[in-house]
Amino acid sequence: MKSIYLALVVMVAGCAGCRTSDASRSEWLRSIVAEVFTEHHFTPPRMIRGADGILWAVAARPRSESTVEFVQVEIGPDRRASIEIFSYHYGPSDWALLGTLFTGADPKQEALVMQSAINRRAAR
Repeated sequence: MKSIYLALVVMVAGCAGCRTSDASRSEWLRSIVAEVFTEHHFTPPRMIRGADGILWAVAARPRSESTVEFVQVEIGPDRRASIEIFSYHYGPSDWALLGTLFTGADPKQEALVMQSAINRRAAR
């Protein structure tokens, strides 16, 4: 009976340790993402833990009174980031997703710059 309790205690302690390392990993990646977002004038990120060790970070920044850009970052277990930036404009009655023709900037280029900055800092 003692061996069952010992096994249970070891398993619970091991799981708690895993959770602690995930939490510290999340906080460490959150600080890296927050630095890059701040450099590009986005709000601090909202981190979301997904399945299979994937972390998501989302943030926004205003471009004008009626235009907002959202950034979405996916960070895999290998610490590699993938970024997309979307522009939305409030029109006469609702929000609409804008293409690069209407945004006046190339969000793909900025996303690549942000992605490489996050990947470089996470590799340290």
